[in-house]
Amino acid sequence: MKRIILYCVTAVVLTACTGKSSVDPYHPVRPSDIPETTCDGTPIEWNWQKQRAYNEGKITLLRSKEGCVIGIVRKIK
Repeated sequence: MKRIILYCVTAVVLTACTGKSSVDPYHPVRPSDIPETTCDGTPIEWNWQKQRAYNEGKITLLRSKEGCVIGIVRKIK
């Protein structure tokens, strides 16, 4: 009986510990209003520092007259 309980507990622990986290520690989920590239195709890097600034309202998109994104402006203060 003890062996069965031990096998069950071991199976539960191993199953619970193998799940992956849905949060990527290096690349946060990009907000829908931030494009992946600028007008000329330059990729816009998105990391946790920019995500934090975005959450605090310190990120502004720099747009051309046509409305295309030229770059990202990050307020320092």
